[in-house]
Amino acid sequence: MNRFSDQALLDRVEALASQLWEMPICETGWGSVDPEAYFQLLQSMPWEQGILNQGGACLEGALQTLMQDPENFAAHAILGLYKRRLRFASASGMSSSSLSAPLQALLNRLAHLPGRPLEILPAVQDLSMTLVMITYNRLPLLKRAVQAILDQTYSDWKLILLDHGSQDGTTDWCRFLEQTYPDKIQVLYRAENQGLAALGEHYQALFEAAESELVLYQSDDDWLLPDHLACIADLYKRFPWIGMASGSYAIVNPEGQVSLSYGPFYSTPTRVCNQKELQRAFVAGVCPQASVFRKSVLKELGPLDFLFGSEKNAYAIWDYLVTVKHLGQFEVAYSPEKLAHFYSSEQTAYAQTDFTAPLLKLMKILLSDYQSLFGPQTFPTQIMQGFLQGLVLGRLIGDRLKNRLSTVSTVEALNLEIAKLEPSWETYLALKTELLTQTSPEAEILIHLQNPYV
Repeated sequence: MNRFSDQALLDRVEALASQLWEMPICETGWGSVDPEAYFQLLQSMPWEQGILNQGGACLEGALQTLMQDPENFAAHAILGLYKRRLRFASASGMSSSSLSAPLQALLNRLAHLPGRPLEILPAVQDLSMTLVMITYNRLPLLKRAVQAILDQTYSDWKLILLDHGSQDGTTDWCRFLEQTYPDKIQVLYRAENQGLAALGEHYQALFEAAESELVLYQSDDDWLLPDHLACIADLYKRFPWIGMASGSYAIVNPEGQVSLSYGPFYSTPTRVCNQKELQRAFVAGVCPQASVFRKSVLKELGPLDFLFGSEKNAYAIWDYLVTVKHLGQFEVAYSPEKLAHFYSSEQTAYAQTDFTAPLLKLMKILLSDYQSLFGPQTFPTQIMQGFLQGLVLGRLIGDRLKNRLSTVSTVEALNLEIAKLEPSWETYLALKTELLTQTSPEAEILIHLQNPYV
Protein backbone atom coordinates (compact mmCIF):
# COMPACT_ATOMS: atom_id res chain seq x y z
CA MET A 1 0.00 0.00 0.00
CA ASN A 2 2.97 2.34 0.52
CA ARG A 3 6.72 2.62 0.09
CA PHE A 4 9.29 1.54 2.68
CA SER A 5 12.92 2.47 2.24
CA ASP A 6 14.60 -0.02 4.62
CA GLN A 7 13.96 -3.29 2.82
CA ALA A 8 16.03 -5.33 5.29
CA LEU A 9 13.93 -4.09 8.20
CA LEU A 10 10.73 -4.71 6.28
CA ASP A 11 11.89 -8.27 5.56
CA ARG A 12 12.47 -8.81 9.30
CA VAL A 13 9.00 -7.52 10.18
CA GLU A 14 7.28 -9.62 7.54
CA ALA A 15 9.26 -12.74 8.50
CA LEU A 16 8.27 -12.25 12.13
CA ALA A 17 4.63 -11.73 11.13
CA SER A 18 4.70 -14.97 9.15
CA GLN A 19 6.30 -16.80 12.09
CA LEU A 20 3.58 -15.52 14.44
CA TRP A 21 0.86 -16.45 11.98
CA GLU A 22 2.12 -20.00 11.53
CA MET A 23 3.01 -20.84 15.14
CA PRO A 24 0.91 -23.41 17.04
CA ILE A 25 -1.19 -22.35 20.02
CA CYS A 26 0.73 -22.63 23.29
CA GLU A 27 0.29 -21.61 26.92
CA THR A 28 2.72 -18.70 26.76
CA GLY A 29 1.26 -17.44 23.50
CA TRP A 30 4.68 -16.80 21.93
CA GLY A 31 5.65 -20.31 20.84
CA SER A 32 9.11 -20.16 19.25
CA VAL A 33 9.02 -16.35 18.91
CA ASP A 34 11.32 -14.42 21.26
CA PRO A 35 9.08 -11.75 22.86
CA GLU A 36 12.03 -9.53 23.80
CA ALA A 37 13.25 -9.48 20.20
CA TYR A 38 9.68 -8.62 19.15
CA PHE A 39 9.49 -5.61 21.45
CA GLN A 40 13.02 -4.46 20.68
CA LEU A 41 12.05 -4.39 17.02
CA LEU A 42 8.97 -2.31 17.78
CA GLN A 43 10.96 0.14 19.92
CA SER A 44 13.29 0.92 17.01
CA MET A 45 10.66 1.05 14.26
CA PRO A 46 10.92 4.08 11.91
CA TRP A 47 7.15 4.53 11.50
CA GLU A 48 7.57 7.61 9.31
CA GLN A 49 8.99 5.43 6.53
CA GLY A 50 5.65 3.84 5.81
CA ILE A 51 5.65 0.45 7.52
CA LEU A 52 2.29 1.36 9.06
CA ASN A 53 0.80 0.73 5.61
CA GLN A 54 2.65 -2.48 4.84
CA GLY A 55 1.58 -5.89 6.11
CA GLY A 56 0.18 -7.73 3.13
CA ALA A 57 -1.54 -11.07 3.63
CA CYS A 58 -0.46 -11.55 7.26
CA LEU A 59 -1.95 -8.25 8.45
CA GLU A 60 -5.08 -8.73 6.37
CA GLY A 61 -5.48 -12.24 7.76
CA ALA A 62 -4.97 -11.04 11.33
CA LEU A 63 -7.59 -8.32 10.91
CA GLN A 64 -10.13 -10.72 9.47
CA THR A 65 -9.38 -13.28 12.19
CA LEU A 66 -9.95 -10.79 15.00
CA MET A 67 -13.39 -9.98 13.66
CA GLN A 68 -14.35 -13.60 14.45
CA ASP A 69 -11.90 -14.46 17.21
CA PRO A 70 -10.99 -11.31 19.17
CA GLU A 71 -8.79 -13.26 21.61
CA ASN A 72 -6.41 -14.68 19.00
CA PHE A 73 -2.92 -14.04 20.40
CA ALA A 74 -1.02 -14.28 17.12
CA ALA A 75 -3.39 -11.85 15.39
CA HIS A 76 -2.92 -9.28 18.17
CA ALA A 77 0.85 -9.67 17.99
CA ILE A 78 0.78 -9.14 14.22
CA LEU A 79 -1.35 -6.01 14.66
CA GLY A 80 1.29 -4.72 17.07
CA LEU A 81 3.97 -5.10 14.39
CA TYR A 82 2.03 -2.66 12.21
CA LYS A 83 1.01 -0.27 15.02
CA ARG A 84 -2.61 -1.30 15.32
CA ARG A 85 -4.75 -2.29 18.27
CA LEU A 86 -8.18 -3.88 18.48
CA ARG A 87 -10.90 -2.05 20.39
CA PHE A 88 -12.97 -4.68 22.15
CA ALA A 89 -16.73 -4.47 21.65
CA SER A 90 -18.42 -3.42 24.88
CA ALA A 91 -21.69 -4.92 23.65
CA SER A 92 -20.12 -8.38 23.70
CA GLY A 93 -19.34 -8.10 27.41
CA MET A 94 -15.66 -8.67 26.65
CA SER A 95 -13.00 -6.31 27.99
CA SER A 96 -9.22 -6.43 28.02
CA SER A 97 -9.33 -7.38 31.74
CA SER A 98 -11.15 -10.64 30.97
CA LEU A 99 -8.57 -11.92 28.49
CA SER A 100 -6.05 -14.72 28.94
CA ALA A 101 -2.94 -13.85 30.92
CA PRO A 102 -0.55 -14.07 27.91
CA LEU A 103 -2.77 -11.84 25.77
CA GLN A 104 -3.27 -9.38 28.64
CA ALA A 105 0.51 -9.18 29.10
CA LEU A 106 1.03 -8.59 25.36
CA LEU A 107 -1.55 -5.80 25.23
CA ASN A 108 -0.15 -4.15 28.36
CA ARG A 109 3.36 -4.00 26.89
CA LEU A 110 2.06 -2.72 23.56
CA ALA A 111 0.17 0.02 25.39
CA HIS A 112 3.43 1.36 26.84
CA LEU A 113 5.17 1.78 23.49
CA PRO A 114 5.65 5.39 22.31
CA GLY A 115 3.04 6.99 20.10
CA ARG A 116 -0.52 5.87 19.49
CA PRO A 117 -1.65 2.99 17.27
CA LEU A 118 -4.49 2.94 14.77
CA GLU A 119 -7.59 1.53 16.40
CA ILE A 120 -9.28 -1.48 14.84
CA LEU A 121 -12.99 -1.20 15.54
CA PRO A 122 -15.35 -4.13 16.19
CA ALA A 123 -17.03 -5.43 13.04
CA VAL A 124 -20.06 -3.56 11.77
CA GLN A 125 -22.98 -5.93 12.31
CA ASP A 126 -25.70 -4.13 10.37
CA LEU A 127 -25.17 -2.57 6.93
CA SER A 128 -28.37 -0.52 6.92
CA MET A 129 -27.67 3.20 6.48
CA THR A 130 -29.37 6.43 7.50
CA LEU A 131 -28.94 9.60 5.47
CA VAL A 132 -29.61 12.89 7.25
CA MET A 133 -30.27 16.20 5.52
CA ILE A 134 -31.29 19.77 6.42
CA THR A 135 -33.13 21.86 3.83
CA TYR A 136 -34.35 25.44 3.58
CA ASN A 137 -36.09 27.13 0.64
CA ARG A 138 -34.29 25.19 -2.11
CA LEU A 139 -37.03 22.94 -3.37
CA PRO A 140 -35.64 22.26 -6.89
CA LEU A 141 -32.24 21.29 -5.45
CA LEU A 142 -33.86 19.23 -2.72
CA LYS A 143 -35.90 17.30 -5.28
CA ARG A 144 -32.72 16.43 -7.18
CA ALA A 145 -30.97 15.28 -3.97
CA VAL A 146 -33.89 13.13 -2.80
CA GLN A 147 -34.44 11.58 -6.23
CA ALA A 148 -30.78 10.54 -6.29
CA ILE A 149 -31.33 8.73 -3.00
CA LEU A 150 -34.47 7.05 -4.28
CA ASP A 151 -32.47 5.90 -7.32
CA GLN A 152 -29.86 4.05 -5.25
CA THR A 153 -29.15 0.48 -6.33
CA TYR A 154 -28.71 -0.40 -2.64
CA SER A 155 -32.06 -0.60 -0.86
CA ASP A 156 -31.25 -0.83 2.85
CA TRP A 157 -31.41 2.88 3.68
CA LYS A 158 -33.59 5.48 5.36
CA LEU A 159 -33.64 9.26 4.85
CA ILE A 160 -34.33 11.67 7.71
CA LEU A 161 -34.97 15.23 6.54
CA LEU A 162 -35.24 18.40 8.60
CA ASP A 163 -37.23 21.25 7.06
CA HIS A 164 -35.68 24.38 8.56
CA GLY A 165 -38.72 26.65 8.30
CA SER A 166 -39.02 26.67 4.49
CA GLN A 167 -41.59 28.93 2.80
CA ASP A 168 -41.22 27.93 -0.86
CA GLY A 169 -43.41 24.82 -0.94
CA THR A 170 -40.73 22.56 0.57
CA THR A 171 -42.90 21.75 3.59
CA ASP A 172 -45.79 20.49 1.47
CA TRP A 173 -43.43 18.41 -0.66
CA CYS A 174 -41.85 16.90 2.46
CA ARG A 175 -45.29 15.86 3.69
CA PHE A 176 -45.86 14.26 0.30
CA LEU A 177 -42.60 12.31 0.67
CA GLU A 178 -43.61 11.03 4.10
CA GLN A 179 -46.95 9.83 2.76
CA THR A 180 -45.47 8.26 -0.37
CA TYR A 181 -42.45 6.58 1.27
CA PRO A 182 -43.50 6.03 4.91
CA ASP A 183 -40.93 3.27 5.49
CA LYS A 184 -38.03 5.12 3.85
CA ILE A 185 -38.40 8.85 4.56
CA GLN A 186 -38.99 10.67 7.84
CA VAL A 187 -39.20 14.47 8.16
CA LEU A 188 -38.62 16.72 11.16
CA TYR A 189 -40.14 20.21 10.93
CA ARG A 190 -39.07 23.54 12.36
CA ALA A 191 -41.52 26.45 12.23
CA GLU A 192 -38.86 29.14 11.81
CA ASN A 193 -35.40 29.31 10.30
CA GLN A 194 -32.84 29.97 13.02
CA GLY A 195 -29.81 30.47 10.78
CA LEU A 196 -26.42 28.74 10.68
CA ALA A 197 -26.10 28.96 14.45
CA ALA A 198 -28.82 26.32 14.82
CA LEU A 199 -27.26 23.75 12.48
CA GLY A 200 -25.44 21.98 15.30
CA GLU A 201 -28.65 21.57 17.30
CA HIS A 202 -30.59 20.35 14.26
CA TYR A 203 -27.98 17.77 13.28
CA GLN A 204 -28.05 16.45 16.84
CA ALA A 205 -31.79 15.86 16.44
CA LEU A 206 -31.22 14.08 13.13
CA PHE A 207 -28.54 11.77 14.49
CA GLU A 208 -30.60 11.00 17.57
CA ALA A 209 -33.45 9.95 15.27
CA ALA A 210 -31.15 7.66 13.23
CA GLU A 211 -31.53 4.03 14.29
CA SER A 212 -28.67 2.59 12.22
CA GLU A 213 -24.99 2.58 13.12
CA LEU A 214 -23.93 3.70 9.61
CA VAL A 215 -24.84 7.30 8.81
CA LEU A 216 -24.26 9.77 5.99
CA TYR A 217 -24.94 13.49 6.21
CA GLN A 218 -25.66 15.38 3.04
CA SER A 219 -26.47 18.92 1.95
CA ASP A 220 -29.67 19.49 0.02
CA ASP A 221 -27.77 20.90 -2.98
CA ASP A 222 -25.54 17.83 -3.44
CA TRP A 223 -26.53 14.49 -4.93
CA LEU A 224 -25.35 10.90 -4.88
CA LEU A 225 -24.61 8.69 -7.86
CA PRO A 226 -26.72 5.50 -8.14
CA ASP A 227 -24.12 3.04 -6.81
CA HIS A 228 -22.96 5.23 -3.90
CA LEU A 229 -24.48 3.22 -1.05
CA ALA A 230 -23.76 -0.11 -2.76
CA CYS A 231 -20.04 0.76 -3.00
CA ILE A 232 -20.00 1.84 0.64
CA ALA A 233 -21.72 -1.38 1.76
CA ASP A 234 -19.11 -3.37 -0.19
CA LEU A 235 -16.29 -1.59 1.67
CA TYR A 236 -17.80 -2.38 5.06
CA LYS A 237 -18.25 -6.01 4.00
CA ARG A 238 -14.63 -6.28 2.85
CA PHE A 239 -13.17 -4.38 5.81
CA PRO A 240 -15.72 -4.54 8.64
CA TRP A 241 -13.31 -2.96 11.17
CA ILE A 242 -13.01 0.42 9.40
CA GLY A 243 -14.30 3.65 10.89
CA MET A 244 -15.12 5.40 7.61
CA ALA A 245 -15.84 4.33 4.03
CA SER A 246 -15.50 6.83 1.21
CA GLY A 247 -14.80 7.38 -2.47
CA SER A 248 -14.17 10.05 -5.05
CA TYR A 249 -16.53 12.86 -6.01
CA ALA A 250 -16.87 15.77 -8.41
CA ILE A 251 -17.31 19.44 -7.49
CA VAL A 252 -19.94 21.08 -9.70
CA ASN A 253 -20.31 24.85 -10.20
CA PRO A 254 -23.64 26.74 -10.44
CA GLU A 255 -23.56 26.33 -14.24
CA GLY A 256 -23.63 22.56 -13.84
CA GLN A 257 -20.04 22.05 -14.98
CA VAL A 258 -17.54 19.86 -13.17
CA SER A 259 -14.92 22.25 -11.84
CA LEU A 260 -12.82 19.67 -10.00
CA SER A 261 -12.65 15.89 -9.73
CA TYR A 262 -11.60 14.69 -6.29
CA GLY A 263 -10.02 11.29 -6.87
CA PRO A 264 -10.00 8.42 -7.50
CA PHE A 265 -6.93 7.92 -5.31
CA TYR A 266 -6.78 4.12 -5.50
CA SER A 267 -7.41 1.73 -8.37
CA THR A 268 -9.30 -0.87 -6.32
CA PRO A 269 -11.45 -0.88 -3.16
CA THR A 270 -8.78 -0.72 -0.48
CA ARG A 271 -7.68 0.32 2.99
CA VAL A 272 -6.05 3.70 2.57
CA CYS A 273 -2.56 4.89 3.40
CA ASN A 274 -3.34 7.03 6.47
CA GLN A 275 -0.05 8.90 6.19
CA LYS A 276 -0.75 9.95 2.61
CA GLU A 277 -4.38 10.91 3.28
CA LEU A 278 -3.47 12.99 6.33
CA GLN A 279 -1.02 14.91 4.15
CA ARG A 280 -3.69 15.34 1.50
CA ALA A 281 -6.11 16.74 4.10
CA PHE A 282 -3.86 19.78 4.51
CA VAL A 283 -4.07 20.82 0.86
CA ALA A 284 -7.35 19.39 -0.47
CA GLY A 285 -10.80 19.85 0.99
CA VAL A 286 -13.10 17.03 1.99
CA CYS A 287 -16.70 16.27 1.12
CA PRO A 288 -18.75 14.20 3.58
CA GLN A 289 -21.30 13.35 0.90
CA ALA A 290 -18.90 10.71 -0.41
CA SER A 291 -18.42 9.14 3.05
CA VAL A 292 -20.35 6.99 5.48
CA PHE A 293 -19.43 7.03 9.17
CA ARG A 294 -20.29 5.11 12.33
CA LYS A 295 -22.79 6.95 14.50
CA SER A 296 -20.99 5.74 17.64
CA VAL A 297 -17.72 7.31 16.48
CA LEU A 298 -19.42 10.62 15.65
CA LYS A 299 -20.67 10.64 19.23
CA GLU A 300 -17.18 9.85 20.49
CA LEU A 301 -15.80 12.81 18.51
CA GLY A 302 -18.59 15.16 19.61
CA PRO A 303 -16.57 16.97 22.33
CA LEU A 304 -13.89 17.86 19.77
CA ASP A 305 -16.28 19.72 17.42
CA PHE A 306 -15.43 23.28 18.44
CA LEU A 307 -16.99 24.71 15.26
CA PHE A 308 -20.57 23.45 15.58
CA GLY A 309 -20.37 21.93 19.02
CA SER A 310 -21.82 23.03 22.33
CA GLU A 311 -22.51 21.46 25.70
CA LYS A 312 -25.79 20.17 24.28
CA ASN A 313 -24.22 18.53 21.23
CA ALA A 314 -23.46 14.83 21.42
CA TYR A 315 -22.31 14.25 17.81
CA ALA A 316 -19.49 15.78 15.77
CA ILE A 317 -20.79 17.23 12.50
CA TRP A 318 -17.96 19.37 11.10
CA ASP A 319 -17.00 17.38 7.99
CA TYR A 320 -13.35 18.37 7.98
CA LEU A 321 -12.83 17.46 11.64
CA VAL A 322 -14.71 14.17 11.31
CA THR A 323 -12.65 13.14 8.27
CA VAL A 324 -9.19 13.98 9.61
CA LYS A 325 -9.91 12.42 13.01
CA HIS A 326 -10.91 9.19 11.28
CA LEU A 327 -7.68 9.25 9.27
CA GLY A 328 -5.68 9.91 12.43
CA GLN A 329 -7.32 7.24 14.60
CA PHE A 330 -8.83 4.42 12.54
CA GLU A 331 -8.44 2.37 9.42
CA VAL A 332 -10.38 3.90 6.52
CA ALA A 333 -11.32 2.39 3.16
CA TYR A 334 -11.83 4.11 -0.20
CA SER A 335 -13.65 3.00 -3.31
CA PRO A 336 -12.23 4.02 -6.72
CA GLU A 337 -15.75 4.84 -7.89
CA LYS A 338 -17.11 8.39 -8.11
CA LEU A 339 -19.88 8.46 -5.53
CA ALA A 340 -21.28 12.00 -5.35
CA HIS A 341 -21.55 15.48 -6.82
CA PHE A 342 -20.76 18.38 -4.54
CA TYR A 343 -22.39 21.71 -5.44
CA SER A 344 -20.06 24.68 -4.94
CA SER A 345 -21.11 28.32 -5.06
CA GLU A 346 -19.69 31.46 -3.47
CA GLN A 347 -23.27 32.60 -2.88
CA THR A 348 -24.06 30.03 -0.20
CA ALA A 349 -23.93 31.02 3.46
CA TYR A 350 -21.39 28.27 4.09
CA ALA A 351 -19.02 29.62 1.44
CA GLN A 352 -19.26 33.14 2.83
CA THR A 353 -18.35 32.05 6.37
CA ASP A 354 -14.78 32.62 7.53
CA PHE A 355 -13.39 29.28 8.72
CA THR A 356 -9.76 30.45 9.01
CA ALA A 357 -9.45 30.27 12.80
CA PRO A 358 -11.22 26.88 13.15
CA LEU A 359 -9.12 25.45 10.30
CA LEU A 360 -5.90 26.51 12.00
CA LYS A 361 -6.99 24.95 15.28
CA LEU A 362 -7.98 21.79 13.46
CA MET A 363 -4.62 21.56 11.69
CA LYS A 364 -2.97 21.63 15.11
CA ILE A 365 -5.05 18.59 16.07
CA LEU A 366 -4.27 16.89 12.75
CA LEU A 367 -0.55 17.49 13.21
CA SER A 368 -0.71 15.99 16.69
CA ASP A 369 -2.43 12.86 15.37
CA TYR A 370 0.12 12.60 12.55
CA GLN A 371 3.06 12.76 14.96
CA SER A 372 1.45 10.24 17.31
CA LEU A 373 1.38 7.77 14.45
CA PHE A 374 4.64 8.54 12.68
CA GLY A 375 6.84 10.30 15.23
CA PRO A 376 7.89 13.91 15.94
CA GLN A 377 9.16 16.14 13.16
CA THR A 378 7.83 13.81 10.48
CA PHE A 379 5.36 16.12 8.73
CA PRO A 380 6.67 17.84 5.56
CA THR A 381 7.40 21.55 5.95
CA GLN A 382 6.44 22.22 2.32
CA ILE A 383 2.89 21.00 2.87
CA MET A 384 2.46 23.10 6.01
CA GLN A 385 3.80 26.16 4.20
CA GLY A 386 1.41 25.53 1.32
CA PHE A 387 -1.50 25.26 3.73
CA LEU A 388 -0.61 28.49 5.51
CA GLN A 389 0.07 30.46 2.34
CA GLY A 390 -2.73 29.05 0.21
CA LEU A 391 -5.71 28.15 2.35
CA VAL A 392 -5.14 30.65 5.14
CA LEU A 393 -3.69 33.72 3.48
CA GLY A 394 -5.95 33.09 0.50
CA ARG A 395 -8.92 33.46 2.80
CA LEU A 396 -7.55 36.45 4.70
CA ILE A 397 -6.33 38.62 1.82
CA GLY A 398 -7.59 36.85 -1.30
CA ASP A 399 -10.51 37.26 -3.68
CA ARG A 400 -13.08 36.36 -1.03
CA LEU A 401 -12.00 39.35 1.09
CA LYS A 402 -11.86 41.60 -1.96
CA ASN A 403 -15.40 40.64 -2.88
CA ARG A 404 -16.62 41.36 0.63
CA LEU A 405 -14.90 44.73 0.81
CA SER A 406 -16.16 45.74 -2.64
CA THR A 407 -19.74 45.62 -1.36
CA VAL A 408 -19.30 48.11 1.49
CA SER A 409 -20.37 51.70 0.96
CA THR A 410 -19.43 53.45 4.20
CA VAL A 411 -16.36 53.77 6.41
CA GLU A 412 -18.29 52.22 9.29
CA ALA A 413 -19.15 49.16 7.20
CA LEU A 414 -15.53 48.87 6.06
CA ASN A 415 -14.26 48.99 9.64
CA LEU A 416 -16.81 46.37 10.62
CA GLU A 417 -15.63 43.98 7.89
CA ILE A 418 -12.00 44.49 8.91
CA ALA A 419 -12.87 43.91 12.57
CA LYS A 420 -14.44 40.57 11.65
CA LEU A 421 -11.02 39.39 10.45
CA GLU A 422 -9.15 40.22 13.65
CA PRO A 423 -9.80 36.87 15.41
CA SER A 424 -8.60 34.97 12.32
CA TRP A 425 -5.43 37.04 12.07
CA GLU A 426 -4.76 36.63 15.78
CA THR A 427 -5.11 32.86 15.54
CA TYR A 428 -2.96 32.75 12.41
CA LEU A 429 -0.13 34.75 13.97
CA ALA A 430 -0.31 32.72 17.18
CA LEU A 431 -0.20 29.31 15.50
CA LYS A 432 1.92 29.87 12.37
CA THR A 433 5.31 29.48 14.06
CA GLU A 434 4.09 26.71 16.35
CA LEU A 435 2.87 24.64 13.39
CA LEU A 436 5.96 25.17 11.25
CA THR A 437 8.45 24.31 14.00
CA GLN A 438 6.86 20.87 14.33
CA THR A 439 7.56 19.99 10.69
CA SER A 440 10.66 18.88 8.81
CA PRO A 441 11.92 19.93 5.35
CA GLU A 442 13.40 16.43 5.05
CA ALA A 443 10.10 14.57 5.61
CA GLU A 444 8.86 12.69 2.57
CA ILE A 445 5.93 14.10 0.60
CA LEU A 446 3.52 11.37 -0.52
CA ILE A 447 1.04 13.45 -2.55
CA HIS A 448 1.27 15.53 -5.70
CA LEU A 449 1.51 19.09 -4.38
CA GLN A 450 0.51 20.62 -7.70
CA ASN A 451 -2.51 18.31 -8.05
CA PRO A 452 -3.38 16.67 -4.71
CA TYR A 453 -6.76 15.52 -6.06
CA VAL A 454 -5.36 12.41 -7.77
